[in-house]
Amino acid sequence: MSTVTDVVEAPLRATVHERVRETLRRDILSGALPAGTHLRQSALAVRLQVSVSPVREALRELAAEGFVRFDPRRGATVRLLDLEEFLEVRALVEELEPLTARLAVERMTAGELDDVRALQARLEEVGAGGAHAPLHRALHEAVLASTRSPRLQSLVDSLDGSAVLVVAAALEAAPHRVAETVDEHRPMIAALAARDADALCAASLAHRRATFDAVEDLLRSRTGDLS
Repeated sequence: MSTVTDVVEAPLRATVHERVRETLRRDILSGALPAGTHLRQSALAVRLQVSVSPVREALRELAAEGFVRFDPRRGATVRLLDLEEFLEVRALVEELEPLTARLAVERMTAGELDDVRALQARLEEVGAGGAHAPLHRALHEAVLASTRSPRLQSLVDSLDGSAVLVVAAALEAAPHRVAETVDEHRPMIAALAARDADALCAASLAHRRATFDAVEDLLRSRTGDLS
């Protein structure tokens, strides 16, 4: 779990609440703060050696991003999407994927493609190790950033952020998907190199849907809805 050192070592230009927000986001994504964890503002302030005010502000922003849920009785907790919310996120992501593919094919530079290939090489080296999740995110973020569309990036980042915890839980429940996700990047990268938007869209959707199916199965099993 992150400590005050992580907060202090964040970019100096960031405000205190931004550094707290990034530290808490990292703890949530890494699993150090799992879904359902009660986030007591006073305890977090003590641990991170800051006042309660930046913690409160950071939690509000994390709530807006979908990482935290506020309950009138319990306060803030790390949230996990329910089935209905996930299905909405899934539909929106799949609608945006063709646009992402087209813009990435049109706008990705040779240097950016080299960066994506380097991230894929690192993923193949680490396999299912602890570095898989951040490298996997970095590869998808690199493709998304190449679209040079801030609004599209914001939309996709928000949707991915909402789903990231339940995706992590699904991958833990279906560990074979971790290795499969690495393999599924290869046709995506080949399509980027060929500047083939249709092929990239097809490969990206197949990649997304395989993981989304695992997530949906997990959520349906938790609710007893096996339809």
